[in-house]
Amino acid sequence: MAHLIIVDDEDGGTQAGTMLPPPPGWKPTPIREQLGEPIDPEADFVLRDGKPCLLFGMWDYGEDWSGEFVRETHPFSLSGEGCVKVTESEWRAVVRRMHV
Repeated sequence: MAHLIIVDDEDGGTQAGTMLPPPPGWKPTPIREQLGEPIDPEADFVLRDGKPCLLFGMWDYGEDWSGEFVRETHPFSLSGEGCVKVTESEWRAVVRRMHV
């Protein structure tokens, strides 16, 4: 059986979600430098065992904001036991306490 892989010429990715290495010189932005940036309106604000996370349910994607840098996390881990949905202001207060 043949497999079809469609490549997007603009970013080199594929529809299958192929991850490419970052460009030379790229460095992740620490969370403390992202505190004032807006959050996508599709995000749900979640505390998982007290740790701030973002759930993008329609994207099947989640982020953990409890470390120095944002880390991807499985979205299913943000909807089970120990997870509490909170408001953006409550979520931001937790993030600021952790990173300021």
